[in-house]
Amino acid sequence: MEHDGGISRRKEEHVRGALELAAVPHSGAFDNYRVVHNALPEIALNDVDASCEFLGKKLRAPFMIASLTGGPELAGKINENLAKGAQRTGVPVALGSARIAIHDSSTLSSFQVRSLCPDVPLLANLGLVDLDRAFDINDCRELVKKLHADALIFHVNPLHEALQTEGNTDFAGLLERLRRAVHELEFPVIVKEVGHGISAEVFRKLDECGVYAVDVSGAGGTSWGYIEGRRDKDPMLKRVCRTFSNWGIPAVSILEGLRETRRNAKLIASGGIRSGVDVFKAVCLGADLGAAGLPFLEPALQNPEAVADVLRQFILEFRLAMFAAGCRDLSQTGLHLLESR
Repeated sequence: MEHDGGISRRKEEHVRGALELAAVPHSGAFDNYRVVHNALPEIALNDVDASCEFLGKKLRAPFMIASLTGGPELAGKINENLAKGAQRTGVPVALGSARIAIHDSSTLSSFQVRSLCPDVPLLANLGLVDLDRAFDINDCRELVKKLHADALIFHVNPLHEALQTEGNTDFAGLLERLRRAVHELEFPVIVKEVGHGISAEVFRKLDECGVYAVDVSGAGGTSWGYIEGRRDKDPMLKRVCRTFSNWGIPAVSILEGLRETRRNAKLIASGGIRSGVDVFKAVCLGADLGAAGLPFLEPALQNPEAVADVLRQFILEFRLAMFAAGCRDLSQTGLHLLESR
């Protein structure tokens, strides 16, 4: 038995499955919306300002690298390349779940990348279901301190846990635990799903808890049914996982459902975002930021410049979309810039 309870092996299997998934052709999550082209934008491309603020730091564009992985030796290379790429392009980077680092200090170094990205927001990550079970509030506090992170993400993943033979499926009482964590912790708390979506109703409950931001992480991006089906050895459980490979609420549907919602929390859209144009559409639909993870996994296995190249492409595509829609800055984006196909 591994000293970390098999987490390292499981994370490495997740990485391999995600790489396989990334190679599978998929329909665009935001393809049903088209940006209304403005043939007379009355601005110069050089005057387009895509910058925004997040966690007290200025970003070059409203985009962030979503959590990928954490723990195994492979994650150290991935996190290092992501951090360096994020620093070079001025976007935030979210680390993968660091639960393993709380119980095995030898893995902490794979998450300690702050020195590589000193100028951009860095987000630590833990599973909310494990709060007060595998770790406590003080562990959260110590983790963020050791990583010099700007905020802590609590991910919620009931279906993903249920599809894992090792999963924790007791999700009772999480809202109260979250409310207490937000109240007691001295830094911003963010909540995200892992690819099945956060409905408008759940978003409102999270907002009422006082979280800084919610990443809705809709269906259309990483499919944990697909990945866990690839891992499972039992034929019946493989079939069950594949049944849920397309489960979830699409990110576009979530954004549509939140159009008229008054909120304090920032809204992060992820789930099938594969270009800067997708990010622009998400912002037009009301998101404060877009996020993606899968497009950066293969580059992160190469080098920092490969990550930076993809980020530069996203940022350029976003700015070009702003220019072609006639938006000088983010205040001019809005629902009127989109039409449904």
